[in-house]
Amino acid sequence: RVAFHRQNRIVSIQLPASIIQIGSQAFQLCTSLRSFHVPENVVSIDESCFAGCAKLMSFTGKFATTDNRGLVVDHRLVAIAPAGISSYAVADNVEVIGDRGFWRCAELNEVTLPEGLKEIHYAAFEDCSNLQGIVFPSSLTSIGQSAFGFCAKITSVHIPESVTSFSKS
Repeated sequence: RVAFHRQNRIVSIQLPASIIQIGSQAFQLCTSLRSFHVPENVVSIDESCFAGCAKLMSFTGKFATTDNRGLVVDHRLVAIAPAGISSYAVADNVEVIGDRGFWRCAELNEVTLPEGLKEIHYAAFEDCSNLQGIVFPSSLTSIGQSAFGFCAKITSVHIPESVTSFSKS
């Protein structure tokens, strides 16, 4: 496993081909990290691995979305590169937004969720202080604890009837 949690001087990282897993919180709060390349040998990336990497602009390599702004592993959005994003459309193949997927994306004010999204996990959008607009798809069944905690600019939410699990904040 890789662990550079809270290393605020790292701008880029070159992982060796021997890395096969990137664990939860491995790069969390690496506040100067600008880009990240996922080697082809990586088979899994845990949720919360890039949470709070505010200057992150792109992902490349395995699991990177076509816009190079997200990492999707097995239909699960595990990370977003938030720098400079005010609006974002989540890829159509995403069924789950993982723990802290958009955590502390301060510039984000609108997100488009795809039909087919089923779950929004713990603190997925927590502390997105400018988030105003979000429309939940009718496929959504679960919203995790603190998924939208500290999103003070959201004033109205329509929860679809498909949601059967809604955790407290």
